[in-house]
Amino acid sequence: MKKKLIALMLCAVMTLSTALTGCGSSSSTSGNEGGSGQTTEAAKAEESSEPVVYKELYSSESSTLNYLVTSTIAEQTVGANCVDTLVEYDSTGQLKEGLATEYSPQERHIYKKNPSNYDAENVFIDEIQQIYNAEAATIGPEMIKRGEIDYAQISADLLDDWLGNEETSNLVSRERPSTSYSYFYCFNFDPQFGEEYEPDNWKKAVNNENFRKALFAGLDKTKEVAVLEPSTPEDYTLTTITPFDFAYNADGTDYTKIGAVANLGDTFNEAKAVEYKEAAMEELSAEGVTFPVKVLMPYNPSVVNWDKECQVVEQQMEALLGTDFIDIIIEAGPTDNFLTEVRRSGKYAFMKCGWGADYADPETWTDPFYQTAGESGYDLGYKYAFLATAITEGTATAPVVQEYFDKVDAAKEITVDTNARYEAFAEAEAVLIDHALVVPFSITVSPYIATKLNVFEAQYAPFGVSKLRFKGQHLQENYVSMEEFEANKK
Repeated sequence: MKKKLIALMLCAVMTLSTALTGCGSSSSTSGNEGGSGQTTEAAKAEESSEPVVYKELYSSESSTLNYLVTSTIAEQTVGANCVDTLVEYDSTGQLKEGLATEYSPQERHIYKKNPSNYDAENVFIDEIQQIYNAEAATIGPEMIKRGEIDYAQISADLLDDWLGNEETSNLVSRERPSTSYSYFYCFNFDPQFGEEYEPDNWKKAVNNENFRKALFAGLDKTKEVAVLEPSTPEDYTLTTITPFDFAYNADGTDYTKIGAVANLGDTFNEAKAVEYKEAAMEELSAEGVTFPVKVLMPYNPSVVNWDKECQVVEQQMEALLGTDFIDIIIEAGPTDNFLTEVRRSGKYAFMKCGWGADYADPETWTDPFYQTAGESGYDLGYKYAFLATAITEGTATAPVVQEYFDKVDAAKEITVDTNARYEAFAEAEAVLIDHALVVPFSITVSPYIATKLNVFEAQYAPFGVSKLRFKGQHLQENYVSMEEFEANKK
């Protein structure tokens, strides 16, 4: 079966990779200098006729090679760098008009530049080598020190040491800031996890609004984000699902400052959280719920720092709400197919999830939650919180979920008047948040990295997979420093 899967994946890759996608970057450097003033590997290769080879580790494998089916970064990276979309963007976000030679799952991926591509002159990396290692997050930084790879994330527990050490401080920079991704905590309304985590007890609890609001108001987002960004964590937290600076109406007003979402404040409120807890315990005890309620919170071990975030959440929320109320259970999920095995399979209770925008309109942020009703029931959609289960099972949450679905339907019907459309979507989003069907969390915190690429040369758009493309980027001779990162940003 494994050999058959590998063969199918290889066939899919060869079918996909008839050309390398991407387009030239308007800010790409010319001549022999990169954006930071460093000599590029391309310039050296031109003189020596040696190919420019970019190397990195990876720890999570593709499963379908179709990010429309399994929308993981692993799938998106393959699609972004082989034949993919018909539209592309340059490094400033302006709309503009690979060959895989080896693809061995859990071993290595090798992509080579296609010289026959229509825009090959703007592909400055000749070969990409991705080497599999399940411990990439741990081993990557050490390989950076030895100069063996060209990219690695620097985890929170290493960052202070790296920045304080003169031998590594100049190796650290950051990813490009982005508002194309929103993170939020989902409550699972259709638990499919093991009996040891008491799914029936969880289902009763999650359908109680005071219980959800206790967790909603009890999560200190700033403290969790500080794991990733200790200096200014408040710059990344959200009060809405739709990120700030993402979409603007016809008057130029940011969507997050429109209508019903404009007045949504910080969700964290210790006093309110305790009030909701007390009300929930009284109501749920009458329904036979046992305490503490087990709250299964899985994480993907291949995602740098996620385990540390979970530890902060467990300690902070249990300290505030009490272990007589909740028992947060942290569990490492699989590194491969995490979304399919965990989130889409309903094997969680309360978990940080994310969604990346597909287009510049607030409707894109309804996709994780909205489910379409058909003749045979509700479509499962993208399998996040399984909200429609409340309707089909007639729980206490059903009227609120129905209200949200109805408001989304009404907003979708407004196709000409942008201001009215945004007001309508704002009303729908406010229902989600006011009734604690979801907890807004943060935009992507730009991780600290070591890289030989100028991230500002890459294509950019506030949605889609453009930022995953290597096209338009030059491989520098040295790792980019924070000073060079700031200079490149300008």
